[in-house]
Amino acid sequence: MYEIEKSSEHIKIIASASYILMEKMCVEVEKFSNKKGFNSKEFALLLCVREALTNAIRHGCKNDMSKTVELIMTYEKDTMHIQITDDGNGFDWEQENHDTVYTLTTNGRGLNIIKIYSDEYQYNEEGNKINITIKKD
Repeated sequence: MYEIEKSSEHIKIIASASYILMEKMCVEVEKFSNKKGFNSKEFALLLCVREALTNAIRHGCKNDMSKTVELIMTYEKDTMHIQITDDGNGFDWEQENHDTVYTLTTNGRGLNIIKIYSDEYQYNEEGNKINITIKKD
């Protein structure tokens, strides 16, 4: 499943929890952000989106393609607002150590990457939705 809705100020994508569809979502994110002049922040924006989508698919949806992830990106006053929600049960984000960097593993860096490359981020109470803000330079 892959549904997309676009306007000049926002993009909304609902997709099955799949890494292949995640890549398709990232192509749309890149197109939208380039149209809004986020070329200098493209790396940071795409990195945050990939990390959040990966976490939603892997941890939230447990790689279950019958579950979905939703991405909403809104442009407003030189700021990109990104919201990613998954069908999972969420996690206790208040207990997560966002400062720990796991150097000897192949995972565990996503939340720290989002912290470093975004201007602001926030989880909902359940821990299955993240809001990320990235501003133009």
